[in-house]
Amino acid sequence: MQSLRPKVGLITPSRTYVMEDDAAELNTERLAGCVTGLEDLGFTVVRDAAGFRNWRRYGGTDAERAAELKQALLDPDLDLVLPVRGGYGMTRLLPTLDFRRIAERKPLAMGFSDFTALNLALFSKAGLASWQGPMAGGLAPGYRTHESQIAFLEALTSASWRQEWNAGASDADTEREGEIWGGNLAMAASLIGTPWFPKPEQVKGGILFLEDVGEPPYRIDRMLLQLWEAGVLGSQSAVVLGCFTDADRHVTGDLDLRLEDVLSDFRERLARSGVAMVTGLPFGHIRKLSAVPVGVKGTLRVKSGRAELSADSVPVIGRGRDLLQASLDAVRHTVSEASAPL
Repeated sequence: MQSLRPKVGLITPSRTYVMEDDAAELNTERLAGCVTGLEDLGFTVVRDAAGFRNWRRYGGTDAERAAELKQALLDPDLDLVLPVRGGYGMTRLLPTLDFRRIAERKPLAMGFSDFTALNLALFSKAGLASWQGPMAGGLAPGYRTHESQIAFLEALTSASWRQEWNAGASDADTEREGEIWGGNLAMAASLIGTPWFPKPEQVKGGILFLEDVGEPPYRIDRMLLQLWEAGVLGSQSAVVLGCFTDADRHVTGDLDLRLEDVLSDFRERLARSGVAMVTGLPFGHIRKLSAVPVGVKGTLRVKSGRAELSADSVPVIGRGRDLLQASLDAVRHTVSEASAPL
């Protein structure tokens, strides 16, 4: 019996892809690649009948994007909800969502960057776990990596999850347990004081992971300070930091604040509150993308310079899991062949 292909709802809640020399014109080649990359992995791609749109800096008007998002989250025939890319715009749509119905539907969603707003809202308002992970743009031909494909498929097919990496030189041995949650630092900080930010009781003693891109060190300091003063950082069991891509590119001189300075200051603050800080998580705005669950119980271990973040139960896809597993095996085989000695 032939396995049914899983269906992915491809959405543009934030930005879309446009031409570099004309922001009003859609980059149809890049958008077509988003579809192709998913089809190559075994998905049937479901897209709004109106096709891709562009309005100002968004992938459509607020009303258009909200309707598309609501449809995808509530459609019982979709197995995964996935954005084309990040950018900005998701927070404009959150007030339109019926989280009671979403909680009943229990959609599976993945994305990162601006998608962090939905990840945290799903957890806060509907009690649902989701994934921070590759989006369609990062899985398209010419942009995908084997590492991204493997992380994407592993997240959707394995009932448990584990990520290992080399811890930072200042990261002490530790073992902590708690709710894994977080995502993009700028988005998380922007949600404080809104209904979309997790409630204190949901994340007290949690394992908060954070990343960002293009933010200079002083702004990273400001956003971390906001989380600190709001009582978020000090209430965690551990804070795990991923990639802060291009942060030090904004440093203007020897006396300017550097990322290392910011992290050193917050390591001391957190230590005084008994909160572990671990760096080097291979997650963020990088080419070799990984995936991290949001809203699940997990364990962080650091020993002899190696770190591991794991969870025994994570959200997985239903229909077509065996087909995606076959795709995962094929990608792994390709990697194995490429690395085999001649």
